Amino acid sequence: KVTDWMDGALTDDDRTHVEEHIAVCRHCARYVSQLRRSIEVLHELPHEAPPPAARAALLDAFRRSDSD
Repeated sequence: KVTDWMDGALTDDDRTHVEEHIAVCRHCARYVSQLRRSIEVLHELPHEAPPPAARAALLDAFRRSDSD
């Protein structure tokens, strides 16, 4: 639910529940902090498309995992 919360995809009740939990749970608060920092770092990376062969291999792997 944390990623849904970060994306603003929760109902008001679920959002409130997650926020109340994060406010009192140091482990979850640390997890959210780490997620936010990871997102910041990823946004700092150059935006380059993967090589065509790597892209094709990733898409193939995703398609195979969807059919399982």
